Amino acid sequence: RHANKKGKGHQKKKKKESNSMSKLTTEQVIEIIKETNKPNRRTDQKISEDYGVTRKTISNIRNNITWKHINRDIS
Repeated sequence: RHANKKGKGHQKKKKKESNSMSKLTTEQVIEIIKETNKPNRRTDQKISEDYGVTRKTISNIRNNITWKHINRDIS
């Protein structure tokens, strides 16, 4: 049997904020989601400069690729 079939050698991914390498807090991500949901929002580049992360990081948050555990139904 393959090791993954029994769950051996497979670790559950940690939520981002619990990762010591994370540059953003949950509160910051919520603010980014609010910002990216605005009709006349700023560019991902401008938002990324405010938070000291890459444009791709903002894009990944906006597109629900990262920080998936954060509720997107926020105002």
